[in-house]
Amino acid sequence: MLLTARNDVYDAYWKVEALWEAKLGNHVVSVCMDGAKELCLGRLEKHFTSHGIAMQVTAPYTHSQNGKIEHYICTIEDGFQTLLADSGLSMTFWGNTALTTNYLHNCVPTLTLLNNITPYKEMEHIKPNLAHATAFVCDGYGSFPGKVCWN
Repeated sequence: MLLTARNDVYDAYWKVEALWEAKLGNHVVSVCMDGAKELCLGRLEKHFTSHGIAMQVTAPYTHSQNGKIEHYICTIEDGFQTLLADSGLSMTFWGNTALTTNYLHNCVPTLTLLNNITPYKEMEHIKPNLAHATAFVCDGYGSFPGKVCWN
């Protein structure tokens, strides 16, 4: 889901929270965020308070306090920028490539989940099937220890 304005955060969060709670059967206990006003004040703050959700606000300009999610964001940013650069598409396609990168990343096993489960399988309860995925026009490079690979 892409947001067009900062004040869309409440509606987007509410939809994601409802989806996750329905799919996983758990309730959100805490949310870690930076101190952005659209996250810490107003409707979202009231929602957190009324549902007993603890707000863990990090200090300004300390992305490292957000830990794993900051690494994930960097991975998605690097991925979609690489897709755009290698394919020659304009930045107007950044949203599509970001969603594509995020989707593909969620179909890959992560150490966060046990037994090599992908985030997609954890949420959808089925193994991801990438048969529908088509090649994104970009160069691919392999890496083998001690060997140089050329495209």
